[in-house]
Amino acid sequence: MPYEILMNPVISAQLQEFAKSYSITDLRRETQFDIYSIFSVLNGLLGESIEPCEVHLAGNEFGIDGIAILIQGELVHNSDEASEKLSRIKNPSIEFAFFFKPRRARAMSMEKFLNSSML
Repeated sequence: MPYEILMNPVISAQLQEFAKSYSITDLRRETQFDIYSIFSVLNGLLGESIEPCEVHLAGNEFGIDGIAILIQGELVHNSDEASEKLSRIKNPSIEFAFFFKPRRARAMSMEKFLNSSML
């Protein structure tokens, strides 16, 4: 069941501008907000602008909005890029960022995720 996003008018205006900037106005407001949230967290963490649509996961299968893998504080986009970075670093710093849907939207899908063959 979709959840209703109630937000401050300032955040609503920021979301609208963000959606225009990233050409995601055709997506549902809920999805726009998910992508905006990912952008806000990673932009603050990395201190640089990222392409949030690369981290966002479409669909609701596991209740996860996005996953980011950071090696030495830099976002990696695929396994080849990760392997290349790791081959040059003796003692790497690796961080995983998981962006979960709100509790109401993911209550049933978290169990599905934890029991999946992906782990």
